[in-house]
Amino acid sequence: MSIEIECIIVCELYGDVLRHSLPINKVILNDITVATSERDLETQNLCEENSVKSFVTNRFFESRNSPFDKEAVLNLCLKNIKKTDWVLLLDADIVLPKNIMSILNSKEFDEEIIYGANRRICTSKEEWNQNNNIKQYICANETRPAGFFQLFHSSSKILNEESPCEENHDFSNYQQESPDFVFAYKFKRYEMIKEFEVLHIGHFNAENWRGRVSPRW
Repeated sequence: MSIEIECIIVCELYGDVLRHSLPINKVILNDITVATSERDLETQNLCEENSVKSFVTNRFFESRNSPFDKEAVLNLCLKNIKKTDWVLLLDADIVLPKNIMSILNSKEFDEEIIYGANRRICTSKEEWNQNNNIKQYICANETRPAGFFQLFHSSSKILNEESPCEENHDFSNYQQESPDFVFAYKFKRYEMIKEFEVLHIGHFNAENWRGRVSPRW
């Protein structure tokens, strides 16, 4: 039985990377919504060029603890999904493998579990332009479903919460678990999908948790 996926991508000032990932991912997934801000005209234009839905909001900037609140925007998006099948939270710098849907359709999934994926890292734009064969890049060896790829079923009772994702996270407190893992731990358990890897393109670091500060790619 084929599964359907609603994909949510949060992209605020990441248009330089989205212009590489979106044209590939939109062919694989036919239901993508890109959440961005009013100021990010580059991302809005990319959505229009690629015939992909955009959700424009300034909720990014209303947190009392951080200048950038991705989770608040995710909560807005989750309130507006169709809730017909599976939901995928995907970062703008992630490129999906072309055979991902055939792999997912061949698997048995538990609707109470959240699924993650491993990723390989491509930081060189020159390498990406020359050869985007994922196997040539270093593997990040992820062990938990991080926010760059989180797949879960839309019937989960977690989505009935007022704020499924942790808003107003204080990223200056390094003893706190990051909000993407807080979200994952709400599910009965998590599982990493072993049959494929995704590709991260662009700069690879955690410095953009409080908004984009890394140089353009």
